[in-house]
Amino acid sequence: MPNLLKVAVPAVSLLIAFLAYSSQILFLYIAPHPLTRDQTIKLNLLVACIWVSYYKACTTDPGNVPPDWMNSEPLPKRSGSHGMTGTDRLRWCRKCNLFKPPRTHHCKTCNK
Repeated sequence: MPNLLKVAVPAVSLLIAFLAYSSQILFLYIAPHPLTRDQTIKLNLLVACIWVSYYKACTTDPGNVPPDWMNSEPLPKRSGSHGMTGTDRLRWCRKCNLFKPPRTHHCKTCNK
């Protein structure tokens, strides 16, 4: 598993590059005509947005749960999609000694 994590970012980067730039090469040969200059600019702006979003997702600190966090809203009922039914109870993080909000996990890498 650790080896898989080392190749995840380069693999996704290669996938983005392949899909974004190979499609532009294919558009040169698709009838009735290749992309116009405006269409090429718009497509490359969208590709730039993908790159910026992926960079931000990889480099932004996820933050941590405030120590005084307590869920004030009732927890939603969950369907059996993950094998759990009914209302989930608040979970306790044994490493932080705090309640964990739904869908959160303790990070082994940054210890948050």
